[in-house]
Amino acid sequence: MDEFETPQISFLTEQDGPPERELKDQLRDLFLSNPSVLRAYLVCVAYKNQPGVSVALCIRSKRVDDPDLVPKVGEIFGSMFGSQAHLDILFVPEALELQLAKSCRSFFETER
Repeated sequence: MDEFETPQISFLTEQDGPPERELKDQLRDLFLSNPSVLRAYLVCVAYKNQPGVSVALCIRSKRVDDPDLVPKVGEIFGSMFGSQAHLDILFVPEALELQLAKSCRSFFETER
């Protein structure tokens, strides 16, 4: 797993289909056991000055990041899509989540 600073980002649309729904179901189970996760989104994104579109798991958390959660997400994703597939994991602050919510609905939300 590589860590990087997020350049300017555009949220395009929700990433959704049968395999993505299965991924979201497994991630929901994981997030239910993590009290810091408030909401999660699976979204297509475009980064400024980078070609193409990526898929990102955007997490709104009580924490700025969660280094214990990232490998668990990676295990779930890797077991479903293989080690060659790529998923960006972004911990989004409130201001960025407001932009995100205009393009994509959350697939996980807690009332904690």
